[in-house]
Amino acid sequence: FEVLKIENIFKKNYTMDKHKKPEIQLVNSSKTARMYEESKEWISRIEFYNDSLIGLKNIIDSYLDEIVIRENLDEIRECVMRLQDFKYTCKLLLKEVQIHQSKLTKHLANKQVESLVLQKAHQILNAKQNGLTTEYYEMKNEVFFITEYAMEVDKEEKLTIELEKIKASRYS
Repeated sequence: FEVLKIENIFKKNYTMDKHKKPEIQLVNSSKTARMYEESKEWISRIEFYNDSLIGLKNIIDSYLDEIVIRENLDEIRECVMRLQDFKYTCKLLLKEVQIHQSKLTKHLANKQVESLVLQKAHQILNAKQNGLTTEYYEMKNEVFFITEYAMEVDKEEKLTIELEKIKASRYS
């Protein structure tokens, strides 16, 4: 039997007997399609988190003067730094998921991709994405905790102004 060398996308060599099926195991296409759909969902979620950061940063900026009166400036600075770090993490993870999605697309188009590599990469990205989700909600809660008092004061001040306008218009 003549032995052939097959190079896959990752440039690893595999040998096989030309009369036997390749030793490279492939993920069945329904599993690959599911992983592809999950990766699309991850991309959407990461983009949402990235967009939400703008809103969270704007909330801190709009109430900064009131927050500084009540909160520690170092705590606010630390929160803003976490937002910036999170944005960077989103960018990196988004790139990783897009590369993974590209590999899944190639696999769906019947290119040779090792199943264990795809599955392991998918598991790792799933764990990273789950960690990102947890971190997002923790950060969001932190921003609202820091700004809560300032928002309440602002709301009460606006309500007082509106009530005074109503009273003034009744006596005019």
